[in-house]
This record gives sequence, structure tokens and C-alpha cells, in this order.
Amino acid sequence: MKKNDLALFFFPASIVIITVLSAIMLVHQFSKFEKAYLREATANIIQNTDFATQIILPYIESENMEKAKAFCLQFSDRPSTLRLTLIDSQGNVLSDTEENSEIFDNHLLRPEVQKALAGTPEVQIRYSSTLNQQMIYYAKPITSASGKTYILRVAETSKHVQEILSLAKLNLFFALLLGAAFITLLILYIVHRVRRPLVKLQESAVRITQGYLDEKIFIPNSGIIRDLAINLREMEEKLREQLEHVTHENTERELIYQTMGEAILIINRDGEVLSHNHAADHLFGIQQSTPSFNINRAGSTELILLIQNAFEEHEKIEKELILSRDGHELILYVRGSLIIRQDTPCLLMVIMDLTNLHKLESFRIDFITNVSHEIKTPLTSILSAVESLEDGGIHNPEYAEKFLSILSQQSKRLNFLVQDILSLATLEQRQSSENKNFTLFRLDSTVENALNACLAMADENKIELLITENTPLEIQGDCGYLEEALVNLITNAIRYSKSPKVEISLTQEDHLAVIAVRDFGIGISSEHTPRIFERFYRVHKERSRQFGGTGLGLAIVKHIAKLHKGTATLETAPGKGCTFKITLPLHQ
Repeated sequence: MKKNDLALFFFPASIVIITVLSAIMLVHQFSKFEKAYLREATANIIQNTDFATQIILPYIESENMEKAKAFCLQFSDRPSTLRLTLIDSQGNVLSDTEENSEIFDNHLLRPEVQKALAGTPEVQIRYSSTLNQQMIYYAKPITSASGKTYILRVAETSKHVQEILSLAKLNLFFALLLGAAFITLLILYIVHRVRRPLVKLQESAVRITQGYLDEKIFIPNSGIIRDLAINLREMEEKLREQLEHVTHENTERELIYQTMGEAILIINRDGEVLSHNHAADHLFGIQQSTPSFNINRAGSTELILLIQNAFEEHEKIEKELILSRDGHELILYVRGSLIIRQDTPCLLMVIMDLTNLHKLESFRIDFITNVSHEIKTPLTSILSAVESLEDGGIHNPEYAEKFLSILSQQSKRLNFLVQDILSLATLEQRQSSENKNFTLFRLDSTVENALNACLAMADENKIELLITENTPLEIQGDCGYLEEALVNLITNAIRYSKSPKVEISLTQEDHLAVIAVRDFGIGISSEHTPRIFERFYRVHKERSRQFGGTGLGLAIVKHIAKLHKGTATLETAPGKGCTFKITLPLHQ
């Protein structure tokens, strides 16, 4: 038998083993059951003998043998399978539950009777010639007042247990016989209907794998292998058809490979690039005239370590990394898997340039998240106020005034937020436009206008607002936007700095105009300064919302500065106030 046949005949062999083991376990259980029953029956006989002795003993002691005999005869009226026999010291049966005592042979030679006459109660399990069946006997001596010895014997048949065991053994034999017949038929079926067709099917498959595609696969006339053989023949025909298109598909695949936007490389363990497409040429600067290129010259230590780890750990790689190229940082998404090429492990690597996409996606997600969060608060307040008015609050003048005030405040806050968002969108659009429609205006006048716009708020908060220096300067730009930027900076200083005064200055440094808004308040910790000009970033979130801030003011300032090709910066330290500067080129 071949090794492959072992799996085929595993099922019938398992049935044989399970059947034999089950038969052994059943025989063992039969033996245990019989022994357990005999122990239980013996204990029951001894208990009943002791009970009968207590009743019959007074009759024996008083030599009242008639009553003793009558007790034995009446014992048959009980719902029990026990048999009670009274025997004298000569072995004569005086009384018996089941039969007339006169027909019994002398019992003196019975083993249990001899043991009882010797003074020792005895249990015997033996065959009864009188009843023609297996019996359990227990004999116990009883002595009368005159010194005569009598034997009280109790017996119980084990016939019904033996019948059960015999029937079970017979059923087991027939079950084993039936199992053997079933296994024989199963093996014959496997040999003729499964194994032989499989062997022929395998021979045909081997011929096909050797390249003989005209080989006709054997199909049996019937059996469970027929459908498999038919499917294999259909597969063979389809394979032959598909091979005719392989060359054409390879050409198309190569064309797709070369025109893909992602860089694709196949690299060996030494870092040599065995194959690459045009996108990889552009990304790594691979020249067509270069006979070979090593990835170690790519200029990214992280990429080299990633490739080495893929070969050492035999795992797929998937990671974003940064590649420096021509003074710019590119965000690359690298995916790779080990493949076998000409019996050599190689790394197939796909690299996508996510630099622009990453920037756009990050901007989009942050913007949507922040806008949603900022709009949610005033909308929630507006909806709550409207629901309260609808639930009857409108009929209560005090509540109505309160809720209308909430509606007014939150509507204004929502309006300010929308206006700021639109301002940012307009600024970004104008930054990308070549025609910015700038005009020449006096920057010192813009500083004065911004200060005048914030005087009322400063007086309300008891903060001194003054211009320390205002150099007359002219600049090409949008005076409205620059005034808005200054108002935002001054307003923030009044609201959040807790400073007794705010100073504004306009100076010239070389060819730059520098507008500074300085406070002497609590300052800002260094952890916030890198993100201070981001959209919706707040240093003190609760205070900002309390004063109606949208979180877009400094972002607008930054974009207004960028619109004028300038910058917005912050100089600060905790407890030493803040100085926000807008630096603008005078000649654009």
C-alpha cells in the first residue's frame, strides 16, 4: 500500500479500531456490572437474614417449630425474590419458602451449611441442582434453648442478571459481525470506486504537468470521482485556452507596470534593484544609462533599515517615511512583500508619493473636525433655547427674555464664525491668484484706524491702549485686511492677556515694515507657540469661548501676512507678556 493510500483507508481503519476498543470496554463493563450486582445482592441477603433471624429466633428458642416453619412458608408472601430455608443439624430441610420440604435432598454437604454448623456464617455463589440456576446463598446458625442447632439459609437467584448479560453479549457479537461486514464492503467500495479511478486520474494529471496538454483525462463511468474528473477535463481545456493569451497579457502587464504612477521596485538582499518602472526612475533619479542601481544610495536610512528588516523578519512592510530629495522632504508610503524570483528571495516594493495628498488630507480633516466642533456649540445652545421657548417659555417674560438673549448671542457667535471661515477661504483664494488687486496706502494710518476701533473695548476692560511708535510708511497691499489683522491682535491682547496696557508700534527694519502688538500680561507657555497660528487652536479654550472667540483670529492674521508676502510671529514667555509681530516687505 502506498503512503497516499493511508489517508484513503484512514476512515475504515478508524472504524475498526473504535469498534474493537468499544467491544473491549463493553466486556470489561459487563464484568464490573456483574461483580457490582453480586456485591449488592450479598449485602441485601445478609441484611434480610439478620432481619429474619430476629423474628424466627424466639420460635427456635422456645422449641416452637411449627411457628418457625410457618414463618418460612409465609415469607413467600412478601414482594421479594428471596428464598428462606430452615435446616436442622442433620441437614434435613424443615421448611422452605418455594418448595415442599419433603422433596428436598439432605443439605448437610452444602458448603454454606457446613460452614454455618461450624459456627461461621457463610456466603456462597453456586449453581443450584434443585432449581437449575445460579444462586446466592447465606447460611447462619441459630441455637435453641435446649442446645439444638438449626441453620437459617437465605437465597436469591441471579438469573435475571445473567439473562441481561447473555443478551448483551449476544447483541455485541452481532454488532461486531455487522460492523465487520460494513467495513469489508466499505473497503471494497473504496478500492474499486475511489482508489483505482484516482490512480488513473493522477497519471493523467502528471502527464499534463509534464507539458502534454493533449493528454485526455480519464473519466470513470460512475462513482464519486466522475464529477471531479469532468471538472479537471474542463479545467484542462480552459488552461489550454488561457495559455494562448499569456504572451499578450504579459505585454499589457509590462505596459501597465511602466505607466503606473507609483514607483515599483524589485530588490535583492544586497540592495540591488533588479527591476523598476519609470516612476521609480523619477523618484530616485535612476538614469536609463545606468546599468544598475543600489537602494542604499537612495539617501534614506529609514528606508534601508526597513528593507533589511523585511529580509530578516520575513514579514510584509507597510510604513510612511520621509525622503529628502533636492532640498525637499517627500512623504512616502512604502509597501513591500517578499517574493521568490529565480529561486532567490527578493522584495517587491511599491512606493507612493503622498506629500501633496498628505497635506491636503490633513488640512481637510482638521478643518472639518474643527468647524464641526465650533459650530456644534452655538447650534446646541440655539436649539435648546428654541425648544425651551416652544415648551412654554415664550409665555414667561423672564424666561423669554433670557432665551432670546441666548439666541442673539449664539447667532452672533455663529455669524462671526462663518465670516471668519469665509475670510480664510477668500484669503487662500487670493494667495493663489496672480492678480491680488493691491493698492498703495499709508500703513501708519491703518495702525491708527485699528487702535481707534479697539478703544471702546479697551476702556470697557480698563486697559490703556497706546501707540509707542508709528513710522510713516507706504506699502502695496489691502488696507482692509491689514487693519483686520491688527484689530484681531489688539482684541486678543485686551481679552486674554490680563495686561494693564497694550502697546502698538510700526517701525522699519531694512526693507521691512514691522508692526508689533505688545502686552505685559500672563504670557503663553512655550508648548503652545508652535501651534498658536493654527486654525481653531486655543491656549485657553473656555476663556476664548466665553469672550465669543472663534479660534480663527490668529490664523487669519497669518494668512493676511502671507497674502502680503510677509510673516506673523510671536515672542513670549510665561509671566512676561506677548509680542505679536507682522513683518511685511515694503517693495513687492
